[in-house]
Amino acid sequence: MGHMAQWMRKIYAPGLKFHIVSDSTFYGLPFGVTAVESQEYIRSLQANVERSGTR
Repeated sequence: MGHMAQWMRKIYAPGLKFHIVSDSTFYGLPFGVTAVESQEYIRSLQANVERSGTR
């Protein structure tokens, strides 16, 4: 995705942004992930988005 965004910037100056949505609370249980781990994962994703300024 990073390469695609760089390539796109060559023909469209603003470029692209990708937002990945993960439903870890739904799919975690079959993989042995606890609800606490899922919630922490979601919090870490939100923090990464906020730090990157791409909200």
